[in-house]
Amino acid sequence: AVRFEKNATIIAGMQSGEGETIDMVREVSVAGENEGAVEKWLLEVEEDMMDTLRHQINKSNIAYANSSRIQWCCEWPGQVVLGTDCYYWTIEVEDHLDRKDLASYLKKLIDQLLAIVELVRGEMSKLNRVTV
Repeated sequence: AVRFEKNATIIAGMQSGEGETIDMVREVSVAGENEGAVEKWLLEVEEDMMDTLRHQINKSNIAYANSSRIQWCCEWPGQVVLGTDCYYWTIEVEDHLDRKDLASYLKKLIDQLLAIVELVRGEMSKLNRVTV
């Protein structure tokens, strides 16, 4: 879903079905020259959504490298967590394949999984529980 502001004439963010919200990198007006031109502003919204997710995933990639994984996964929206997780998984698998050392990567993945299991067994917000 999108989040409207200013008398429902500006699309300023997007919201998941779980309630996660992300502010758009650019606002999209559905008034003025876009009034009645649904096809035009929908294309703008689609482009802005992709740009926003790219921007958020880039920020998340940096945060992942500089914080604990458990802390990181609770601070970012689910779709962003998935994107960054896939990015780092690919890099790390390639690195371990090149070094012919998949056993150590398996241990790292198991440790990460056990840490997530411990997190989920504790107190978490409903939204974090969905994300993790």
